[in-house]
Amino acid sequence: MGKPRREHEPTQRQKRINEVIRRSLSLVMQSGDFFHADFARLFVHLTSVKVSPDLSSVKVYVMALNHPSEMERAKILATLKMARPQLRKSLSRELTLKYVPDLRFFWDENIEQADRIESLLRKHIPRNRPITSLSDDGSEEERAMAVGIKS
Repeated sequence: MGKPRREHEPTQRQKRINEVIRRSLSLVMQSGDFFHADFARLFVHLTSVKVSPDLSSVKVYVMALNHPSEMERAKILATLKMARPQLRKSLSRELTLKYVPDLRFFWDENIEQADRIESLLRKHIPRNRPITSLSDDGSEEERAMAVGIKS
């Protein structure tokens, strides 16, 4: 018997379906089946796909590499929303499910959040300051100084 899984952790089947959907949608968006000039210009790509436990819907996370404006993001998501029937039809050729899940598109902000955190860290930790080891032999004050916390 396998190890128990957490309540919100996807099953192996969900993971396989996620990967097939991500790969298939990526190919469809890059190929001639579904091509949009804004996607090519803004380098839009899929970052992750999460199918619901009942396989009825899929959250598709997209992002663009060149940091588009809010208007461009909204336009991209609206274009994807309008193209859902066409994308679902393309997916139906790849999936071996009884029903093709409903596609819902979201903007993936993980990279932008990571950039914000990195900029905050850079602002508060000087570049030329060496970071010392945080071993248990040092005092609390030495460890706090090593990570740039003022006491």
